[in-house]
Amino acid sequence: MKTLPSLLLSAVVAAVVAFIVTRTEQQPSRAGNGAEARYEQILRTKTIRCGYVLDPPGTVRDPNTGRMSGVIPEALEAAAKADGYKIEWTEEVGYSNMIEGLQAGHYDAICASIYYNASRSQFSEPIVPYYYTLVFAYARPADHRFDAGGRHPAYGESTFGGN
Repeated sequence: MKTLPSLLLSAVVAAVVAFIVTRTEQQPSRAGNGAEARYEQILRTKTIRCGYVLDPPGTVRDPNTGRMSGVIPEALEAAAKADGYKIEWTEEVGYSNMIEGLQAGHYDAICASIYYNASRSQFSEPIVPYYYTLVFAYARPADHRFDAGGRHPAYGESTFGGN
């Protein structure tokens, strides 16, 4: 019987493959005209090519060995291995150009922790999150622009809580 962590890892691999399947119609095949679809190539080779963003401690690449480590590579590699797949860390990308590389077929998935937004939703689809990031807003103690009920001259009524 599979344990909960291995089931979760299998779900991540299934989500990545499902993401690739839904997007192969929009991406040209890397092999050229008339060649097998990218999805079929993934199934045949059991390899998922990942574009990645270096963002320690989530994703780290050792400059001497090229070995990937961090929460994201370790989770994805374990999930892929559990289902008989391999992750190929194909291309380092930036947040500003990762969708273009996906569309161009440079990699099969963006294997990075990113915030999903409207412009990215046109060409990609998020999978089940493998962890959550807390985001906090901070202000100087004497700065009361963002207190409950406070007003900022440029933005109007605040939506932040007080204290």
